[in-house]
Amino acid sequence: MKKFLIAAMLAVGVTGVATAPAVAGPYASQRAGYHKYANQRFGFSILVPNGFVANPPPANHDGRSFHDAYGAEFMVWGSNNVLDKTVMGEYREALRRHPDAAYSTYGKGWYVISYHEGGYIVYEKHFISPRATNSWVFKYPASRASVMNPVCSVMAKSFRPGW
Repeated sequence: MKKFLIAAMLAVGVTGVATAPAVAGPYASQRAGYHKYANQRFGFSILVPNGFVANPPPANHDGRSFHDAYGAEFMVWGSNNVLDKTVMGEYREALRRHPDAAYSTYGKGWYVISYHEGGYIVYEKHFISPRATNSWVFKYPASRASVMNPVCSVMAKSFRPGW
């Protein structure tokens, strides 16, 4: 029995060494398992979980979309700010579209909104400058929130605008 217990502990990774919190699937560590996507056209960057697959790039190279095997997906893109968008104007419009938002906030040059939509959690982060906008929208099944919320947090903290 003792040999079985030791073998079982080794199989699940109990080694006495501190590790990142355990989560299921390809997102087993919040400290590792990511790679950087950088957009050359608009200069923004974000960490992408290794379990995500890139979809074909758009012809204009304004960004990229990714998906995983569990129903999560995200898009990250940039655009020229030809309509003179402002943080407050876009933030107010986002709140109008999603009046029951679970979370929303803004700061100098950015805003965030998160809401539930048809069994999914949607998290949006937008950077807006007089020259350009850089946006990231992450959508994942609400049933996988315990796994994906930490992934979303890592990605949100890593998202950097191109200016």
